[in-house]
Amino acid sequence: MGRANIYVRGEDEEVWGRAEKLAGEPSTSRVITQALRAYVRSREGNPMERLTFEVEIGGEKLTKAFVGRWLIQPGEEYRSKHEADDLMSGTLVAVGTTFALAETAKGKILILTDFLRGQSFEVFDDFDDAEKAYVPADVLAVAAKRAGIERAELLDI
Repeated sequence: MGRANIYVRGEDEEVWGRAEKLAGEPSTSRVITQALRAYVRSREGNPMERLTFEVEIGGEKLTKAFVGRWLIQPGEEYRSKHEADDLMSGTLVAVGTTFALAETAKGKILILTDFLRGQSFEVFDDFDDAEKAYVPADVLAVAAKRAGIERAELLDI
C-alpha cells in the first residue's frame, strides 16, 4: 500500500497536534497503525449492525433503533457490583438496576438502564463522559474491555 493521506477535520486538529508532539513526527504513523489494529481487532468478532431496544416512557413501550454493537446485551442483565451499596458507594445505583451498553456507529456510548421503577437510556460521547454521569465504573470496565479498550476501575481506598 505504501503511502496514504488522511483528512483531518478542523475540530480534530488540536488532538492530532498533541498526538504528534507525544509520538514524535517519525512515529505518528506507527501510533495510528497501532490504533487501527486495536480498532479492527475489537470489531472483527462483533460488527456494527442495526440494533433495537424497547424502553417504557410515560407508560408507553417504544422501540428505538440505531446502528452499533452491544458490548453488554440487554438480555445479560448486568448488575453493578456496587448496587447493594446503593447511594453510599457514590455510584447512585439502586438495588435491582441492570445495565446494557452499546457502542454506536458514530463512536458514542449508549447505556440502557432498567430500574425497578422504570427504564431509561442515555447517550454519551465516550466512557469518560459516562463515568462523570455516575455510571458505575465496573459496568464501564466490562464494556470497555469488550470494546478492546483497557480501562481500570479507580478504587476509592
